[in-house]
Amino acid sequence: MTDLIQATVVAEFQEEAEGIYNGVEEGLHFLRAAVGNFPNHLSELMECANYVRFTQLCKRGPLRVGDKADLSIPLFDPKTGKQELLTDWLLPEKPLVIIASSYT
Repeated sequence: MTDLIQATVVAEFQEEAEGIYNGVEEGLHFLRAAVGNFPNHLSELMECANYVRFTQLCKRGPLRVGDKADLSIPLFDPKTGKQELLTDWLLPEKPLVIIASSYT
């Protein structure tokens, strides 16, 4: 549904956006990178959603591929409310892959 809404918005404003983006694919990329595209409105955009508010000013930290990380991160089962730690899922005989994403 998000893709459809974004494509509809991009197509609707494509004529007004001439010179900014050409075509739906370019328009979608522009729309999805909105914070960087509108520096004059940055303070307003940072108030929008948590992912914008809390990631806009992030700086690269010292953690790099291969480093050991503190994985004592609490996890909550949404059905039971039971708390576990991420370290509870680490088993020497099995790799742990964490995939996280945000798409809006």
